[in-house]
Amino acid sequence: MFSSTDFFKTKKVVELPGGNKDFDGVVALAVVSKFAVVAVRDLSPNAREEMFLYVSIDAVTWAKAQFPHTSASKLRENAYTIVESTTHSLGVDVLLHPKSAIGTFFVSNSNGTYFVESLQNTNRNRDGFVDFESIYGIDGVGLANIVDNPLEVDGRGKDRKIKSMITFDDGSHWAPIKAPSKDADGKDIGCDTNRLSECSLHLHSVTSPHNVGRIFSSPAPGFVIGVGSVGTRLLPYEHCDTFLSTDGGVSWKMIAKNAHKYEFGDQGSIMVLVNDEEAVDRVKYSHDSGNTWQVKVSTPITVS
Repeated sequence: MFSSTDFFKTKKVVELPGGNKDFDGVVALAVVSKFAVVAVRDLSPNAREEMFLYVSIDAVTWAKAQFPHTSASKLRENAYTIVESTTHSLGVDVLLHPKSAIGTFFVSNSNGTYFVESLQNTNRNRDGFVDFESIYGIDGVGLANIVDNPLEVDGRGKDRKIKSMITFDDGSHWAPIKAPSKDADGKDIGCDTNRLSECSLHLHSVTSPHNVGRIFSSPAPGFVIGVGSVGTRLLPYEHCDTFLSTDGGVSWKMIAKNAHKYEFGDQGSIMVLVNDEEAVDRVKYSHDSGNTWQVKVSTPITVS
């Protein structure tokens, strides 16, 4: 790895302190928020493909990231993911169950060097995508999905029971998402939303994408839309409905039955929905924060 301050007219080798001196071991470099992160493969004979992470906030002084010794997670190539991070901490998801693609989420201190375990059994896919997203414009708020039956999935090949969790303090604490008590028609949602272990909101995320770009967040801070279900676990996409939060995930309401594609326009002053379960000739839109929705029917084009 090299550094330069004159567009590489001249350059110098970056030496990482206390690490592998064979610089062919550097396999990745990324800049996430204020953090520069380097992944280095341990090339020693007994390393078993382990990796080291080095972090810097000025690209000059580097420090080796320290993970808890009590954790069963080990950094290996293609087995960890640097997720969206705030200016206060760096988030890393590490593959825990290689066969079933289940991970553990860690968050760092303010300079990205010391990590603590934040959330266990995170839902990943084999491409390394992790069901985690920070809410745009609101520091410390994030949504993640976990696998509620990891031993059954890893040991017996059972289907995943996915549950959604939310944090309001940068990953220090996680809790189920409070579901709305009414559906889009004003009827009871079907379970007691005060019993979060049995009745909470679960949302599809990046491992099963149906929208382009960011899954939940909008250009308007605090406005969040997602497709999901209410109950003990996340249902298949075609059995889900569409939900909106205007206060950064604190409270939610169902804005449409069935799964919908959605977009925000003009910094969130208009929201657009289109049914994603069947062919349609209309879209729904709202310009009052989702309180009311109008329908626009497409006009057929006649070709002569």
